[in-house]
Amino acid sequence: MTTQRGQLMALSNLVGGATAGHYTLPAEVLAAWDTYEKVRALTLAEPSAVHVEDAATQLVAAVREGGEPEVLELGREVHRADTDRKAHGVAARVIVARSSRPRPPL
Repeated sequence: MTTQRGQLMALSNLVGGATAGHYTLPAEVLAAWDTYEKVRALTLAEPSAVHVEDAATQLVAAVREGGEPEVLELGREVHRADTDRKAHGVAARVIVARSSRPRPPL
């Protein structure tokens, strides 16, 4: 039984040979490989790094300086950052799932 990695290596070699002009492959195969490579190359920007402690520090600084802290806005920033971190984790799993199972593009 061939491993998935072995299959990918074999397909990579086939596409490399076709790209070098040694033989031809169907356009669909080359397009699918190109899509696979693009998915593998995707990167994610790091999510925002606002934590409760950061918001608390901003709250204390605003009060110390005599200001009226926007507590609700600080909470929104923390909530957004938490949501961004969770979405980042899910997005990373989506990329790994698609790039580890080469299939024709949807």
